[in-house]
Amino acid sequence: TRVVGVYPQGVKLSVRVTFSDSSSVEVGLEHLWTARYRRGGRAWADVVLTTEQVRDWPQGRGQLYLPMLSAPVEFEPRLAPPFPPYALGYLIANGALQSSVTVSTHSDDVAEVRSRFVGEGLDAGPIRPCAGLASRFSVRGVTKQMRLLGIDVKSRYKRVPRAALLESPAYRQDLLQGLLDGDGSCSATGNRLTYSTTSAGLADDVRELVEGLGGVASVKRYERADGEVNYSVRLRLPVWVEPFSVRRKSSRYVPGNRARPCRTFLSFEHVRYVEQVCIAVAAEDQLYVTERCLLTHNTVQALGALDARVPVLVVCPASVKGVWRDHVLAPELGGLGWRPDFVPVVVERFRWPRPGELVVTNYERLPSGAGEKSGPVARRDELG
Repeated sequence: TRVVGVYPQGVKLSVRVTFSDSSSVEVGLEHLWTARYRRGGRAWADVVLTTEQVRDWPQGRGQLYLPMLSAPVEFEPRLAPPFPPYALGYLIANGALQSSVTVSTHSDDVAEVRSRFVGEGLDAGPIRPCAGLASRFSVRGVTKQMRLLGIDVKSRYKRVPRAALLESPAYRQDLLQGLLDGDGSCSATGNRLTYSTTSAGLADDVRELVEGLGGVASVKRYERADGEVNYSVRLRLPVWVEPFSVRRKSSRYVPGNRARPCRTFLSFEHVRYVEQVCIAVAAEDQLYVTERCLLTHNTVQALGALDARVPVLVVCPASVKGVWRDHVLAPELGGLGWRPDFVPVVVERFRWPRPGELVVTNYERLPSGAGEKSGPVARRDELG
């Protein structure tokens, strides 16, 4: 979505907000969030709250949930994909890629996997049985491409090529299927998905891939008895993403409602004092996607809704009184923040505004009984 306004806020305290899937983002106390909760434990209700209000949300009112992506993230179109997606994912997961390219897999899966490689235009050799339940086949004519993609390395150093993570949603879904058909698993309950790897970088790449498709993922580090380190990516996928294509795994995946992606607010940590800005975006729902594919709220554009024929009283934290005045006056903000039909007045001693005047005061200056005199007065939990 297009950014249509940028509003400097000065130096303020920042807060690290962490969510239930271990994702986090650094924001200000006055930053806005759209959240959902079950009102009275029943019907869903949406609220728009500041970071401070979310932090102080009463436990008895129910858990606050962050909205999730309604579709995969889309990036700018690229000229050509770096490699067929399913094959790339499977080779990263289960390929021997140094001197020649060989795929090893479970014997029950090998025919299906080889068929996917052939379907993507690759020259797959005949299937050969190995020890135990394993089988393998070679892929001819791609050794140089493996080297150019940087994946002809030992397992602990494998990564998903950056270009592949920026491809179309359809490409990335096939890529994820290849990875999960190779090294993914589904729990006995049919709803817990896990990807295992010895590469810390690859674990982060899988997490990023899942989040960009609308899911959630968290990475856990485990030390094995032999001293080696494994990384387990626990993931939840939206309804539009099928994790597996091989029947042995897809038949076990039976996700219930609680197996779908969700994020709840977990913790709030004061980080530092830093220069901050608020942004306004063009999205109709006033939401935009920030790091870790978190959905967060647009700056409230209250100025655009004000009627200059009536007096306007703004009651806000003392720290942002000057921001209101500056946004009314600033011509560089154009129609979004500049209101030449208003006279902005920041008061230290409370008085009522006149028509065409915008008086800005803070909560502490508002006299008792002001609400009875003026009708509804916007309090802190309504302003954002």
